[in-house]
Amino acid sequence: MKLPERLVERIADRIVRELTQEKLIEAEDPELFRKKIVGVFRKAEEEEKELDERTKEILKEKMNLLEETNLDYRTAFKAVKAKLAEEMKININRRERMNQIAN
Repeated sequence: MKLPERLVERIADRIVRELTQEKLIEAEDPELFRKKIVGVFRKAEEEEKELDERTKEILKEKMNLLEETNLDYRTAFKAVKAKLAEEMKININRRERMNQIAN
């Protein structure tokens, strides 16, 4: 889930603002809290980037097999990515991924 940096910043600002306005939290340092929220999004993005890189590495190693079986690269990519995501406990459904990040 690649979100533009400005959008991540806006989301973090809104989370801090709404949680403090609703008095659901009392942040001693709202800016530090906001930075931690941004960090959660960045970590999730790095995990997804690693997932894509590992998928590409596996397919690169198995390129001969793909060619021999006439298996479409895109189909193989989706299948390998889904299996790796399961192993890495990363949900690849966008909506579910947002829920996963939030928790």
